[in-house]
Amino acid sequence: MPPPITSNRVGPIATPRVSAREVQPPPTQPLQPAGKAEGWVAAGAARPRPQVATTVGKATPAPAPKHAAEIAPDVRRDLSTFEARKRLATDASQVNPISADPKIDNADRICAGAAAVNALILNSTTPEAAKANAEALRSAMGARHVELPASLDKQAINDALDHLAAGSPSMNDVFVLQQVAYAVGRRYAQKKEAKDGKPLDDGLNPAQLGGLIADLKARGATLDGNTQFSLSKQHWVAHVGAVTANSDQNVKIDSGAKLPSNKAWAGDVVLRADGVVEARTRTVRVGGADVDAAGYARAFELEPPKKDGLTRGFRFPIVPVDPNKAGDPAVSGVLLSKGDHLHQLNTAWAATVAGAAPAEVLK
Repeated sequence: MPPPITSNRVGPIATPRVSAREVQPPPTQPLQPAGKAEGWVAAGAARPRPQVATTVGKATPAPAPKHAAEIAPDVRRDLSTFEARKRLATDASQVNPISADPKIDNADRICAGAAAVNALILNSTTPEAAKANAEALRSAMGARHVELPASLDKQAINDALDHLAAGSPSMNDVFVLQQVAYAVGRRYAQKKEAKDGKPLDDGLNPAQLGGLIADLKARGATLDGNTQFSLSKQHWVAHVGAVTANSDQNVKIDSGAKLPSNKAWAGDVVLRADGVVEARTRTVRVGGADVDAAGYARAFELEPPKKDGLTRGFRFPIVPVDPNKAGDPAVSGVLLSKGDHLHQLNTAWAATVAGAAPAEVLK
């Protein structure tokens, strides 16, 4: 995947708390070839998108609708009404003072984390749901291999989670939670290094976002079949019911792009009625190349797909399992049979690159 693009993008004026530790943006590194049990779906990732660079203090993301009065970013919102939840989720930009801070600088690739947080907000329909969603993210944040930005204020993280649990996060809290969710998703990414030895950060692909969502659901988040995440134009957005939350208004998303039948569709994460989280993608990486259904058939000498105009792609199901409940008889059998979410993804990927999982029609 292409490396991040450094810029001076800024968001609504706010003062997040960050320390002075400097983190440089990662340079380019070539992709790793297939054949290992990491980085199994390279295609369809939310690659950095070129945007117009601006001088700090001279530009902001798209403003809130004119009919709505401006709300300061540090003002806490009451999530008890649908309109309040919708406004916060649809106004929260991934281009903000935290993501655009040179110490973090991930505004062009944090869309998956922003989409996950927007889904949690939209699904916080009761005080109990808000608390469950906050605690699910807090629990996931404490998992092994979650690496939060070193410059992100730890008290700000705790405050943001507390405010979501209370059903009253501010816009600044959302900016912090985007970083937390993105870091949890990155634990599912292959640990690649650039030429200078620093970690390469290249966004989340469908598998990695699927792992993040399975992790949150397993830990109690109130996400269900009413929630979907779609990838189009290298950008993730969340759909909850009739609401689409797009964290980057510079990317105009076709309303039909969440359907595989739409040419703009590149992948998605759906929550099935049986509780399984399913990552779906149009292409997979086999032998160092991204291949679609036809390419997969050629690579493994399979019967070519019919030319019927239907979209064929690949599914990677994940059974949400909470590692905190390993001693619970109700889930211990699942833990033993399915393992953790990364193991499930790698097992499915291994079968795919071995030619045992041909593409199928996605609807």
